[in-house]
Amino acid sequence: MFKRHVYSLRMHRGFTLVELLVVIAIIGILIGLLLPAVQAARDAARRIQCSNNMKQLGLAMLNYETAFKRFPAMRSGTAGFHSFLAGNHQRRSAFVTLLPYLEQTNLYQTIDAGAVTSAGTIAPGGPFPIETANGEFRAWGSQVPSLVCPSISTEWLNGPIAITSYGVCVGDNVINVSYGRTRGLFETLRWKSHAEVTDGTSNTFAMIELPTGSGIGRWLSEEELNIPARVTSIHPAQDFIPSIPAVSFPYYGRGLRWSDGAPSYTAVTCILPPDEGSISNANFEDLVNGHYNAGSVHQGVLFVLLVDGSVRPISKSIDYGDLLVPAPFGDSNMPSPYGVWGRMSTIGCAEVENSLTQ
Repeated sequence: MFKRHVYSLRMHRGFTLVELLVVIAIIGILIGLLLPAVQAARDAARRIQCSNNMKQLGLAMLNYETAFKRFPAMRSGTAGFHSFLAGNHQRRSAFVTLLPYLEQTNLYQTIDAGAVTSAGTIAPGGPFPIETANGEFRAWGSQVPSLVCPSISTEWLNGPIAITSYGVCVGDNVINVSYGRTRGLFETLRWKSHAEVTDGTSNTFAMIELPTGSGIGRWLSEEELNIPARVTSIHPAQDFIPSIPAVSFPYYGRGLRWSDGAPSYTAVTCILPPDEGSISNANFEDLVNGHYNAGSVHQGVLFVLLVDGSVRPISKSIDYGDLLVPAPFGDSNMPSPYGVWGRMSTIGCAEVENSLTQ
């Protein structure tokens, strides 16, 4: 009996404090080892979702081209310049045009129908891209899921104006980006054709990730802007780095208006390398010329959509050529001086090699 009693006591003896501490320490070490793997898995899943978003945009773009034999314009729409309600000032972005091909037909029809509000009558085609008519016109605040990279900060998702993480490629020119000719696939009030992409659809950017929410420096002349090395900290010419004032306006920043075709919001120029700050020649205007740069929150890479509908990750350290060379004008067909980055952004400059493999 005595031996059985001793055995029973030994079987029910609890952990000592030292043993508990050892167990806790082991659990802590295991968690520390697992967390980076879990975070890496989450980042990989977000990258896959971001890539899938761009594939949806590619399918929408190609379906639109099949239907109309043209690609969308960078910006288009109705006039009505005397009022924020009477028209959208020809500021509707290419993304508005693509809504029916992104499973957003109801939203597109709502925009095209116009509305009667307490602020006045909204013309068919929708109002100016930030006009909500005292909150009664909600279309511009409708977030299109395929326009948002899952890795961006959620702080940009809570406003009355919805956002985008992607921009259309306008090429490698600075002057006349807003109103005139561009060397890329997208241009104001011009619907370019498949036949114009003579550099090859698998070698040419259509859309690129942009740094959602990043600001835009201003107050530089077009002469300064047109020498890229003068406006970048990477390779400044003559040690000239302009002071860029930080001015903040509601909904003014890269990607903060998915519906607005002004290049400062929904377009990308491929001159300065990815993640370099954007800069324009404006004071309080936003339909202006400038460097509207690509960027992403993915470590070391960003995604690009090519004209053939394929999506690729590219290194943020991609070759960007010679920033001392003035930017080409929109009607020029000279090869881009801005390395692989610039060559992949133009549609008809005799740059048919597959630059991403170089």
